[in-house]
Amino acid sequence: MDLAVSWTAMIESLGYSSRAAIIVSENARRLGKMWVSGRLLNRKQQREQKQQAVLLRDIFGNPFRPITLDSSWLTSTVTALARQMYDSRDFSAMPILVDALQDAGCGDDQVLSHCRGPGPHVRGCFVVDACLNKT
Repeated sequence: MDLAVSWTAMIESLGYSSRAAIIVSENARRLGKMWVSGRLLNRKQQREQKQQAVLLRDIFGNPFRPITLDSSWLTSTVTALARQMYDSRDFSAMPILVDALQDAGCGDDQVLSHCRGPGPHVRGCFVVDACLNKT
């Protein structure tokens, strides 16, 4: 199976649209061809590649270490904060979400460090989606 087809299938299986899956897989294919051909990326392309990688990590997390939130961590405070961030697309409350998760008993380093991280966080953030049972 072609790598782009695999990526597309994985992204779609996570509930994202076919269009989003195609965009991600096409960008991965384009950058892969550039790397294989030995073509160097210019500075603008390097910045774009880094920005896309940051966004992919925010949306998918570590695909080799998927998270599962314990249902006891999904308190009314946690879900209300996650819903407010998701609906408003304002993720400035991530530090408050991490405190609420810790208060609820969450000790998952991947979840906590992601929430404490600099971001950027976007709609589709894997932690916020997990808090809302969207994954």
